[in-house]
Amino acid sequence: LPLLPFMAKKIPFSFTNELGQTISGEIDLIYRTENGDVLIDYKTFQGKVNDLTDKDNKFFSGKYGRQIEFYEQALKLNNYNVIDSLVCYLSLGVIIRFK
Repeated sequence: LPLLPFMAKKIPFSFTNELGQTISGEIDLIYRTENGDVLIDYKTFQGKVNDLTDKDNKFFSGKYGRQIEFYEQALKLNNYNVIDSLVCYLSLGVIIRFK
């Protein structure tokens, strides 16, 4: 991954984890600040905000934790300084912080 000056959208990545598995995907957005990089993942969702915070709900936002960890790992392997990780539900106007 190239080191970017300010912002990049749709960044593909691929790496091999400690178990020898290849992890690949595409990061929606990286926003570079003077203090470090902010990872932003967008989700589409037409449900209710309460669905995102209910651990028993199939739409619980916490289920994206592993995905965000993979993104963070890919960025760190490429010299990014991830200071925050956000999942944005634009249709609801909700941002979930994972960092």
